[in-house]
Amino acid sequence: MSRSLKNNVQLTKKDKTGLIILVVILILILYFLNGIRSREKINKNGRVGIFYVVDVTNGRSVPKIDYFYYDGNKKVYDSYVCESASNVKKGTRFFGKYIPNQAESMICCYCPVPKGIKEQPENGWQKLPKEYCSKNEDNCGLESMQ
Repeated sequence: MSRSLKNNVQLTKKDKTGLIILVVILILILYFLNGIRSREKINKNGRVGIFYVVDVTNGRSVPKIDYFYYDGNKKVYDSYVCESASNVKKGTRFFGKYIPNQAESMICCYCPVPKGIKEQPENGWQKLPKEYCSKNEDNCGLESMQ
């Protein structure tokens, strides 16, 4: 009897469309949850470093910032989407956080690096003094920089 039930179960076109939409929604939810976890991990375990802006691409709603930073002596390239990046231009430097040896990072588009700071220590900084950031309320999620 179970064999005949399997043969009678067929998905209609409407069922298949609904299933595809459900799978896409689940993938998006997992993607966003992973991003939130990654951001929390960077805030908790990250080191503060100098991030060098390579390019700024204006997308549909939010700019994407391409940058590199140094993890020890290794140059690491990454990108980040920041809500307000009007002051971010190619060739500028900003503070950010990264997790050593894991290529996970987050640039802080509100914290430009002062001209007096030429380079970061080899392993970055543990914390950054508040006076370096111009918008302490948000800092692109880098709360623990304070």
